[in-house]
Amino acid sequence: MRSASCVVLILAFVTPALVSSKPIALEEVVITATRSERDLFWTPASVSVVTEEELSRFNFATTTPELLREEAGIFAQVTTPGQGSPFIRNLTGYHTLILVDTVRLNNSTFRSGPNQYLATIPLHSVSRIEVLRGSGSSLYGTFAMGGVINVITKEPAFSEEGLKARPFLSLKLASANRERAVGGGFEVNAERFALLVEGAFRQVGDVRPGKGVDVLVPTPKDSPYRGAVKTIINSNPNPPPETLPEGAWTVDVEAPTNWKGYTADAKLRVKLGEGVLKLGYQASRQPDVPRYDKVSTRVYEEYFFSPQNRDLIYANYRQGGASITLSYHRQEEGRKSRKWKKTKRTIKHDTVHTLGISAQLTRSLSDHKLTVGTEFYYDALDSWREDRDVTTGEVLKRTKWGRFPDGSTFWDFNLFGQAELKLTDRAQAVLGARFTRYETRSDLSSRDPAFGVFESGGNALTGNAGLIFNLIEGVNLYANVYQGFRAPTLNDTTAVEVTNEGIDAPSPHLKPEKSISMECGAKFRSERFSGSVAFYHMKVFDLVTRVPVEEFFAGQEIPKLYRDIQAEHPEINIFVHANIKEAVIRGVEAEGRLRISEKLTLYGNLSFTRGKDVETGDPIRREQPLRGTVRLLWEPAERAWVEFFIRGAAKQDRLSPGDKRDPRIQMYGTPGWYTLNLRAGTGLPYGMRLSFAVENILNRRYREHGMGVDGLGRNFIVELRR
Repeated sequence: MRSASCVVLILAFVTPALVSSKPIALEEVVITATRSERDLFWTPASVSVVTEEELSRFNFATTTPELLREEAGIFAQVTTPGQGSPFIRNLTGYHTLILVDTVRLNNSTFRSGPNQYLATIPLHSVSRIEVLRGSGSSLYGTFAMGGVINVITKEPAFSEEGLKARPFLSLKLASANRERAVGGGFEVNAERFALLVEGAFRQVGDVRPGKGVDVLVPTPKDSPYRGAVKTIINSNPNPPPETLPEGAWTVDVEAPTNWKGYTADAKLRVKLGEGVLKLGYQASRQPDVPRYDKVSTRVYEEYFFSPQNRDLIYANYRQGGASITLSYHRQEEGRKSRKWKKTKRTIKHDTVHTLGISAQLTRSLSDHKLTVGTEFYYDALDSWREDRDVTTGEVLKRTKWGRFPDGSTFWDFNLFGQAELKLTDRAQAVLGARFTRYETRSDLSSRDPAFGVFESGGNALTGNAGLIFNLIEGVNLYANVYQGFRAPTLNDTTAVEVTNEGIDAPSPHLKPEKSISMECGAKFRSERFSGSVAFYHMKVFDLVTRVPVEEFFAGQEIPKLYRDIQAEHPEINIFVHANIKEAVIRGVEAEGRLRISEKLTLYGNLSFTRGKDVETGDPIRREQPLRGTVRLLWEPAERAWVEFFIRGAAKQDRLSPGDKRDPRIQMYGTPGWYTLNLRAGTGLPYGMRLSFAVENILNRRYREHGMGVDGLGRNFIVELRR
């Protein structure tokens, strides 16, 4: 921690002293941190922004989460290719809120750990991403305890020069995973309406890591690894068999990890009076995505997300500082699995229908700004399960309970307000508060009549306060304190879910999770340098954690619901959730951009996190190591650029008990790693753009901490866009 702090202090304070202090004329405006337009330099919070200009150079990504992997304080975890889950300050899953054009993507079925849903946002439609690092509960409600990711998609522009139309086309090829992608669409622009339609198809082959092999090792049930199959990465492509642990086997190409997907989006903007009506549609289809860590460990013969589909329809009307949004979101998720050397295939199918309405009003009052609003989201589930014998085709069982009881519902209603106050010419404050009412209903009687219909609800009040002060020209200091809140969801209380530790069973007794966070930092902006450094401390109360069912019901008779699940999954641990833990997470994040010359720019960031269970002193799950990125961008001409960059992380051998049972994490922890990478692009006639990249130039075999697959080996990428 001490060495990391020294690096941060050097980056934060020494570098600005070496450059001009003349202020930059152009402000970078963000929306997500305060729900209204605000200069990033005067925002008392940590915010990452992936701009449209940067996206033009990051277009080598395969999924949307990969667009965040070079940002400070954000880790884009991948359990299996085709998916991706953002970690913000070591929280992910249902602790991190994802928005699409301010519409909530999260619903009450999101899992606590890494999930796949950010990857269902069409990559080609992304125009900008803003990330609030730190709790956004007072502005965005439940699910925003760790942070907020707002994905802003492309919008067609109005034309003042009559009717116009232009087509789009994109082609991409990559070597290490045999990726093939094609996209196309068109935009129509007129004085009072504008239309944008795009679609893409992507086919990706199996992961080919760098030089070496993975060694998979079964462990004893009485070991700290509790019988999990653990991975050891070996840089030798042909390790002698006698050097392998007993019962181990090796893997070169990671298979099955191949997948394909279809995405589409459309957006229509129409001027109505003094305002603008926007209609949007977004679709994603992934027919079969294999869960590699389940199959590679020989726990399952087959395990697929089949299908993973999503549709979002929304209408937004905005006039001045007032807006109202209506949305319908349909998330269809299937699981197809068959255990190792078994003939019974289980199919679980869950569809979540989410209706949403939100309204917001922002008004300027002299030098101050006031924002008030309301939100309501309602989830309704359709769910079923079928067991079938793969040899005879016979249906063995069919029930109206997939991962969740059929007909389950969850809703939350919110009122929020925020004041942005100009205290003096050099000091500003931001104060916010939110009221939340939530309710859950689910019929558990189909598994055990003794449980009956589960109904639960509650209220929550959260707030935040931030202060930012201009110390000297080009240097702002800030501090904030904010509360976090997360209501128990259907995933917490009613799911029967396969995890890397065992099987999660319904837990209708849960209370909300709460947190309190403090953050302080500095922001810098001058003619040649801009950057920030932030220190944060978060304490989470009533943290939901897994408890073995035998331990939870010690001295009591285990209810029939849990005995039935144990009978269906012999020799697999069954867990319930309980609010028994408190955790502390603290860390430092730093980022900077130095304009060395007119054509040369240096970027860098660094993130360091430490977390622990207050009661036991154990590290928190999937604690991220020291990690960072350095990029050097050369722009020799107006439409040409070359960028060399290094990504890497230190080793992480601080493992929680859950990490030791997790097959995604290597046996002795994750070794440190780095990759050298090069990418370049140039403009062509007729508005075309050609881009080229070489990733992992040294062909190193590595795995990022918490990943379910290795990083790609040496990867040649070429892309053509118009």
